Amino acid sequence: MNGVYESAVLKALENHTDLRSIYLCTDNDEGGIEAAERLRDILHEHGYADIFRIAPQLKDWNEQLKQLHGAEFLPAVPHERKELYLQSVSELNEMKINPNRIAADLIAAYNSADRIRLAEFSVAASEHFLKIIGVEFPLDQMKNRLSAEYKCYLDKGTAASKLSKLQNALTAGLEQLRKPSQTAAELKITAKKLYDIAEHALRLSTEETLVQRSEQKETSEESPSDEPFQMSMSG
Repeated sequence: MNGVYESAVLKALENHTDLRSIYLCTDNDEGGIEAAERLRDILHEHGYADIFRIAPQLKDWNEQLKQLHGAEFLPAVPHERKELYLQSVSELNEMKINPNRIAADLIAAYNSADRIRLAEFSVAASEHFLKIIGVEFPLDQMKNRLSAEYKCYLDKGTAASKLSKLQNALTAGLEQLRKPSQTAAELKITAKKLYDIAEHALRLSTEETLVQRSEQKETSEESPSDEPFQMSMSG
């Protein structure tokens, strides 16, 4: 969705200042799902609170009409990246940490290249620092927050760019952990930086899975051999 379209939507709403509820009827595909999320955020920023999305069961409303009248129709197209990310969040498990070696274990988790393990460790460490200042924020709440804050329309970039973002988040987290003493406010910052590491690890894990799926699909579609089949008979 570009800025021109966003401006047009807001301009149209200026002529209907009595609106209380807004219903978004976007397509049920990747573009439509991202547009709905982006529009919802824009509308929230402009003071609209009651925003709902009505999604077709098929790819779009025209396909619904085709199905209704017995014509060939296109199914919905799931937002694969979003679904993978949310699934990874929902499957995060509790992890025990050693408070005396968080920085070392964080590095080990990163070096393992197991992004989910890194996310689970970072979430557990974040929870640990919040507990020190008397804030209870257990895993289920962390998972709810990760899911609620995810914006699929902002989750762009290659696996390489997301790896770079994870590395930057890790560096910032380690710098915070290595501070000799921390106030309550600083401990809260430490918890947030560890949470950020988890978020970037999950995004990278999702992207790597998508790349792997794409490569597997390309491999399966390739013919067994690019050489023409030849047969010879002798005698």
